[in-house]
Amino acid sequence: MTGAPAQMRAWFGCWLHERWRAELAMLLGSGRWRGLCNRSELLTPDPAGGSGFACRWEDSSDLTVGRVFPSIAARLLTHALPAVSLRWAGVPTTPDPAVSVLVPAGGDPARRPLLELVLAALAAEAAATPGGAEVILAEQLRPGEPAADGLSGVRQVAVRDGGPFNKSRLLNRAAAIARAPALVIHDADYLPAPGYLARCGVALARSAGVRPGRLIFYVDRLTTEHWVAGLPPDSITCPSGHLETTGAEIEKVVQNNPTPLAIRRSAYFSIGGHDEAFEGWGGEDAEFLSRLRILGVDEYGTEPLIHLWHPPAPKKVSGDRNESLHAARSAESPAARIVRLRGGWDPVTLESGVRI
Repeated sequence: MTGAPAQMRAWFGCWLHERWRAELAMLLGSGRWRGLCNRSELLTPDPAGGSGFACRWEDSSDLTVGRVFPSIAARLLTHALPAVSLRWAGVPTTPDPAVSVLVPAGGDPARRPLLELVLAALAAEAAATPGGAEVILAEQLRPGEPAADGLSGVRQVAVRDGGPFNKSRLLNRAAAIARAPALVIHDADYLPAPGYLARCGVALARSAGVRPGRLIFYVDRLTTEHWVAGLPPDSITCPSGHLETTGAEIEKVVQNNPTPLAIRRSAYFSIGGHDEAFEGWGGEDAEFLSRLRILGVDEYGTEPLIHLWHPPAPKKVSGDRNESLHAARSAESPAARIVRLRGGWDPVTLESGVRI
């Protein structure tokens, strides 16, 4: 079946199985959007009584109701994340922050406006985090290329390398200079919800790692360009503000993504950090997560995030997502990979679940 009849069938099926649940969740409010998933998927609520849900399937997936009915995706966003807080005056400095946010970036000048928007959102979250937070921008730059002009208070580390983008290397360098006991790995194209960093810090008090993301809303190019066009030319004249999400156009809503990720700093190094063999795009986050699960991960996602539009990475376009390398790594046990990356650990101890 093709054309209009197939589309009508998709609409009817989605109404029958998913849309009415989304409408009910928005009608009842109180964060019930967190309990939405596709008809073939299973969510498990947090047994500790929290508001999060764990996805009981392996890979990330698109929320069908958001694809079939884009207007529902836009309404879900305004329910989950009506506004993003911004702070243009920069990150308040503290010598002993409670949270360190690690932001890897490729140094692409075309993405600088997006990076500026993300840093402003993280600066607002840092200012609202009990105990304070620091933001570390780790950029991969070509030799001689200038670093980004970040917001005041953002710590910066540069890796000057003419090779392919290496997110793992950037994160390892950022983690090495982090001062907080809690790390939040945050992609340079994500806008967080108010209170995001504070909630990550609280969750890390109970577990070595946390997967905070529940739904990630991918806004389209026009929405992203509209938001970027509204950036203040001078932070002094606009020290803080917020970004309304009403009217945003959503390309897709993604669940069960391996990022963002929060982790205790001690656990980060205990499992060997990120595997720097991964270059370009794909595989490094899932591989890292598989090792972190040895120490224990809170998988009950609570957070809505916004993914800003940008052209896809070259490896994503070509279809090369490091599948061969990921398959080779997956053939090893997580404990064996930790031994190799750390340079020597007892696999039996690691596999037994003893916390390091």
